[in-house]
Amino acid sequence: MADSTALPQILDVLRKFITNTMAVMMLFDASASLGDAALRVVLFSEKPQGSHR
Repeated sequence: MADSTALPQILDVLRKFITNTMAVMMLFDASASLGDAALRVVLFSEKPQGSHR
């Protein structure tokens, strides 16, 4: 059984782990939406403007 001094440390580690996980997920989400936007810009700019191709 853990003593009373170990419990706050465990909770702190858990809190940091959850915060880091949420930050990584937010980073993945942001990079995914950025990649999606960049892909759309590239596809849009690659479309032939008229009949010069």
